[in-house]
Amino acid sequence: MRIASGDDDLGAGPTYSGIIVPRVEALVGFQVPGRVVARMVDVGARVAAGTPLARLDARDLALGVESARAALRAADAESQTAAADLARARELHAQRVIADAALERAVAAAASTAARRDDARARVATAENGAQYAILVAPTNGIVTATLAEVGQVVAAGQPAVGIAREGEVEVAADLPERQIQTVRAGAIARVSLVVEESDGAAVISWQARVREVAPAADPMTGTYRVRLSLMKGGAPLPTLGRSASVRFTAPRRGGTYSIPATAVVRTRSIPSVWVLGDKRDHVQLRTIEIASMGDGQVIVRRGLAAGDEIVVSGANRLDSALVVTPWTGRLP
Repeated sequence: MRIASGDDDLGAGPTYSGIIVPRVEALVGFQVPGRVVARMVDVGARVAAGTPLARLDARDLALGVESARAALRAADAESQTAAADLARARELHAQRVIADAALERAVAAAASTAARRDDARARVATAENGAQYAILVAPTNGIVTATLAEVGQVVAAGQPAVGIAREGEVEVAADLPERQIQTVRAGAIARVSLVVEESDGAAVISWQARVREVAPAADPMTGTYRVRLSLMKGGAPLPTLGRSASVRFTAPRRGGTYSIPATAVVRTRSIPSVWVLGDKRDHVQLRTIEIASMGDGQVIVRRGLAAGDEIVVSGANRLDSALVVTPWTGRLP
């Protein structure tokens, strides 16, 4: 671990387990009720916007369209009859054959039937749209994360049927204990790391992340708080969904002190020390430090370290100044 420079006001903090999750995930469903007769996708499938996901039995919807069209024809006929009656009533009224009240009734009847015709026309449009809604399509490019409806199942309008994660937008979700959540706020910086397999072995890839959201209440089952972090652009390609990752939160530095993992500290005759990489980078030297405070797996060092020092944070108790060492570059053998 390299001690941060004086320009950086952040030190190393606790590390927690996290998981790569979609930034935006939508549970989509049919806009009309019906029985599912086909599902075209499975979990993990990549879909483009407009790709069919599932289909309902459209026979009842087709009958609904025919019924609405028949009602429109009847309403249109009534409207035409009322319009003709109104025209005759106006002629008779002009000849003073009928009273004003009769003309007013004809006007009202024509307006009423015209309104029923417009209502029937709107019902036809609604039924035709409903028939088109028998096919559920992807609203955006993404990855299928859940299938909540099976063939033969009767679903209600709006009932979630398929989960879609928007492609290219991922973040990290981590569950933090109550003692740590007090120091984590939206906008805080963290380092996200995971191990990936390559042709010549495994490598550790890291991203800088920023806290986007902190749950306002603890999970009732685990007592932890869900924190979601957005990966900052640049560097390595974004990881795939579902991968496990480690999240190391940074901690504010306190007036020239440095925060290091407790595993880096060794005690010689009860004196706290750390192993520091030498100038030739092939040996380590034991250096005495003064500890200001300890907690959450971290040690705040008041004296003994300087910006740019590289210290051993794992296996420090097994080292000796006579051993030849090789700094770890982040690549596993």
